[in-house]
Amino acid sequence: MQARMNHCAFCGNLTRDPELRKTDAGDAVTTLRVAINEAYRPKNSDDVKKITTFVDVTLWGRRAEAATEKLRTGACILVEGRLRLKTWEHEGERKQRLYVRGHNVQFLEQRPASEKQEPDPGTLVDASENLNGKDEDGDWTPF
Repeated sequence: MQARMNHCAFCGNLTRDPELRKTDAGDAVTTLRVAINEAYRPKNSDDVKKITTFVDVTLWGRRAEAATEKLRTGACILVEGRLRLKTWEHEGERKQRLYVRGHNVQFLEQRPASEKQEPDPGTLVDASENLNGKDEDGDWTPF
């Protein structure tokens, strides 16, 4: 039997405040947009190149409620989750979007909204708050 693993983890900053929505069934859901900044020096160059990757993260239930209450634009967070592919039709054209279904979100630090400076990529920040809770079945998620 072939083993399969679908797990991703990354740190980044929120690009906007989370907004809580409710499904028709009354379930809480929010989508976070996370900017992941990278810096590297190309071979044979003194210039530092910067890349920003934007990732959408969907949170459900208590995690969505906690993120909406506690997180704001610029917050540095650690996200763990699974990759999901959403597909739909729009005007006869098939569309796809890759996103992360978040299972673990940890609040690392909060930058003031007026502060535009990127954190030093070499520093590690202890997790001050964990936004996990019970999953949809009422069980505690171990990660």
